Amino acid sequence: MLKLNLGCGGFPLKGFINMDSRGDIGNVIESRDPGEYIVVPEWKWQNGLIGFSDGVVDAITESHSLMYLLVEEYEAVFREIHRVLKNGGIFRITEDNCGRPEEELKRDGLPWGNPASAVGSIEMEKELKKVFSFVENVNFGMKTNFKDNSLIQQFHGTLPRVFHIEAIK
Repeated sequence: MLKLNLGCGGFPLKGFINMDSRGDIGNVIESRDPGEYIVVPEWKWQNGLIGFSDGVVDAITESHSLMYLLVEEYEAVFREIHRVLKNGGIFRITEDNCGRPEEELKRDGLPWGNPASAVGSIEMEKELKKVFSFVENVNFGMKTNFKDNSLIQQFHGTLPRVFHIEAIK
């Protein structure tokens, strides 16, 4: 089974190919949680998934990294993800819910400051539907359309601060 964790930062997942723009990601992982990880450092969303053939990936997860892209970049990124996923493959998104009303954002704050693309789940779903035919908001707990819970990343906060969406090819 081939699974990707895109924009993993210092939070790699075992059993995944973990990709991030940080050049020191291997050192961060070793100091935090030594073990067997596959890491691709110095990867960027804008460079796509070169090296992966069409339809070979079972599942992709990302957590708090799409927010660093402009909304105008989403469609190209989602097309590339769609390209590498197998039929029935799942793309899971966990992002900060920047589309909430201003009073909620002031109360709860944004953990990373102002992201480049401050979208909420409704906007993200619209962008995903330009590429994927099945898109589901899977907020509220541990729901996933994948055969196991490995795509669920729990360490980044709870609702309403974050949202979770899955797109299926």
